[in-house]
Amino acid sequence: MRYLLVTLFILFCPLQLWSKSKNCYGPSSAKHGIIYLHGLDEPKMEALERNHRKLLGELAQQLKIRIATPRSSRLCSGKLCWNHSNQRAVEDSLAYVLEQSKTCLKDRTLRSLIGFSNGAYLVNKAFQLCRRSDQRLLFIGIGGLGELGKGTKIDPKFCGHLQLMSGQGDLSRRKIEQLAQNLEKRYGEKVQIEIYPGAHYIHKASLSRKLEAWLKQLN
Repeated sequence: MRYLLVTLFILFCPLQLWSKSKNCYGPSSAKHGIIYLHGLDEPKMEALERNHRKLLGELAQQLKIRIATPRSSRLCSGKLCWNHSNQRAVEDSLAYVLEQSKTCLKDRTLRSLIGFSNGAYLVNKAFQLCRRSDQRLLFIGIGGLGELGKGTKIDPKFCGHLQLMSGQGDLSRRKIEQLAQNLEKRYGEKVQIEIYPGAHYIHKASLSRKLEAWLKQLN
């Protein structure tokens, strides 16, 4: 009976100190919020995305952060995707993402927006919108491109920070490196890019280092 009561407490206690719901990871005591945007994915979720969510759940506990992982409602050739076709589409997609992340993040301060593959396109373009007058927001684009019109001005005082990541064997790696150079010219500051072993996936150790270093700057 004692073990049954302990089990029921863990399962149903409303004061749980951690969260691992379908689209939310990390302890409820976390101060900082992060949003992760998936790549092209089957509605039922492919193995790669399941692996990424497992990785994010581990990082959320390790770094004591709250990570919202909203799912897109848009389909592209039968797969979930993020619309980033133009500036209006980027703004609408971001509004949807923030709305879908409210339940997880609650009143926590958003500190980073991470995107993988198709999600990285949206994150990279969101950085270029410069809609937030807050440098304490880190955009991380992993394995994806995305550049708004050449006439879009990027002012580092209002745009936050962008860091790009790619696997050594990712088919888009050289284009991602070129994107970093293009944005650097417009941004006026170094756009960091990290190349890690492997191809098209999220490298846990690399992402962990970036987030840990960023969170230390915020404290």
